[in-house]
Amino acid sequence: MATATHDSGSPRWAETLEACGLTVLGNEVPATAPSVLAAIHAVAGINVEPAVSVRARGELDRQWYALISGSLRTPSNDEFFILPPVKGGSKIGWVRVIRGQGDSEDQEQRDVPLGAW
Repeated sequence: MATATHDSGSPRWAETLEACGLTVLGNEVPATAPSVLAAIHAVAGINVEPAVSVRARGELDRQWYALISGSLRTPSNDEFFILPPVKGGSKIGWVRVIRGQGDSEDQEQRDVPLGAW
């Protein structure tokens, strides 16, 4: 699949992610990462059972990081994996990104992981 690029040579989807305050770090994925198809099925609720239930936002974060610790965990809580926001992004596969440093979000919002599986 050909990837449309911008004048800078980066894929257009990478520029879209950067416009959202994310920096693309690469596409090296841990061997323990779920396949893209398995992740899409899980998000859609296909053939999955709830692993935990939570009532508090802080508990949600703790449970989330416990669940992903063996699959898509990154060195920093500001890093996560995402599929490129483009038609056919699932064929490109996981891309590791980091949230922008010094953005204006308050800490309460930053504690909630974004888009990771």
